[in-house]
Amino acid sequence: TLEQAVMDLAPPDGKRPEIWVAAHRPRMLHLVGTYGDGWYPTVPMSPAEYESSLSVVQEAAITAGRDPAGIVPGLQHHAILASTERAALQLLDSKAIRFLALLLPGSFWAAYGHDHPFGSTYRGIVDFIPQHYAKAELEAAIASVPIDVMVEAALVGTPRQVEQELSEYWDAGLRHLVIQPIGGLVSRRDALFSVGSVINIQRRLRRRFTRRARFATL
Repeated sequence: TLEQAVMDLAPPDGKRPEIWVAAHRPRMLHLVGTYGDGWYPTVPMSPAEYESSLSVVQEAAITAGRDPAGIVPGLQHHAILASTERAALQLLDSKAIRFLALLLPGSFWAAYGHDHPFGSTYRGIVDFIPQHYAKAELEAAIASVPIDVMVEAALVGTPRQVEQELSEYWDAGLRHLVIQPIGGLVSRRDALFSVGSVINIQRRLRRRFTRRARFATL
């Protein structure tokens, strides 16, 4: 059941639109394997968690009589990049980056020992309707974001450090990568560094693994 949802894009003539699902829990992972063309998780997870969830998708595909190799394993991940690890960690104090941590579900916060300011049952971005919050409430919530939640929610470090972390996801089955260089929200200088770094990371990963891999930057 959706409220205030709009879907007004028509599919290309004669083609069925691909179904990509941002699934994270067992029921939705099974639906990806049964019906999906791609898996596109957006809530942060470790490479080991990624591999385990992908196996659920693939097993569901086999049960449904589908080829699991026909489902593209994707991932959207935030990256906070700087020339040094210390500089990258300093960017975490930005209000814009702290705000993004509020879009994570309460269950993610709880996994690291913290209570989400919007409650334990808050589901993250799917529940966030900006006009439902007063400015003072949002300001207080942003100020309450713990550093360790932000560290776990993003790839933080130098381009080489982030590249190494991403390679672990590839080993876990990743084949379609979308990187969001959110450090660019802090300043124009950080934006230029972040975007340039992401492009270089993608080039190196493509050469390292396969030219058939798909990479994007948001």
